[in-house]
Amino acid sequence: MLGYILGAGEDPEDLLDELSGMIETRDPARDLRYGIFDTDGDGIPDLVEYELTGDAEYGDSLITLIEPDDGAEFNYPEDDDIFFEFEAMGEEYFDSFELHVSAEGRTMVRRFVGTSMDISIGEFIGAPGSPFAGIFDGQDDVEFTWFVRGNFNWESFYEEHSSDDHYGGDNHGHVESYRGPASLMRGVSSVLAIDSETRTFALTYPSSEMIEVNLVPIGAGSVEAGQMMRMRVELEDALTLASWEIIVNYDPSLTEFHMGTRAGLTVGQTLFFGDSGHGQLTISGEVSHTGEVINGSGPFCELEFMALEEGYALFSLGDINFYGPGGQRIEAIPGSDAEFEITPFQEMGV
Repeated sequence: MLGYILGAGEDPEDLLDELSGMIETRDPARDLRYGIFDTDGDGIPDLVEYELTGDAEYGDSLITLIEPDDGAEFNYPEDDDIFFEFEAMGEEYFDSFELHVSAEGRTMVRRFVGTSMDISIGEFIGAPGSPFAGIFDGQDDVEFTWFVRGNFNWESFYEEHSSDDHYGGDNHGHVESYRGPASLMRGVSSVLAIDSETRTFALTYPSSEMIEVNLVPIGAGSVEAGQMMRMRVELEDALTLASWEIIVNYDPSLTEFHMGTRAGLTVGQTLFFGDSGHGQLTISGEVSHTGEVINGSGPFCELEFMALEEGYALFSLGDINFYGPGGQRIEAIPGSDAEFEITPFQEMGV
């Protein structure tokens, strides 16, 4: 079409005025006078398609998705991330690229740095502020759609191509007379949104049905008054645990809380140990902002108590509140308690 216009020998502005209305544009505000006409209605100007592909009616997007494949399946936690990759014709003319992921009326948009992005599934589903938090309530798998949107800068494209004769004949420089930044009317953006195809992927994200909690003594079960008693809080079968509150009860007449530390499952997380001073210790916290939830079995934290008086010190589990990344409640099963015998303080040589 553009070659025909330039080859006709008429003033491009006059000819475009005559053709106005004969070719419907996707955005009438841009119309033919601005050189951004799109005769095949795919959202990409004919001139751009011709320059980059050699075909003004190029049938595919300038953005091609590489992975994941359409219909790919991911199963968390065996798969712990999703790698997105694409390529673009005329990549140098794009200001930016965005990943758009949607499911069940919710959408996440992330900007690419380069042409690939690796997203942790824990962050994708469980990070604070994620639109997909809670999307798996009551179901293990969800289908997502995704595409890449590129913001193509027509102005930068024009600046490089305006003086080139790409259409043959003696029309060198004619294109510049009716298109480009100088002729873009006020309010018409020089950036065009170009979308790739849309693909799907399925994500299976099972959550814990229940987690067992145990108090396990460390070392000898008998200590002298004035010595430390150490124990672990251990979890069994945790899956997608995102926040917690565990109460440990103890006898304040026999022992007092000294300190708590992270262990195993909570390495890299922040735990809070709140002692009432009256026989109740609260262990609370939530996963970090990366959204990496806790999975598996093993030590959750370690506790130290000072033995004060002779007797049998029993440590038992009180209320336990576990939640998944969407705030869904996870059932907790209190397991074993911990017991220590406190013997009288023995002076040296006695």
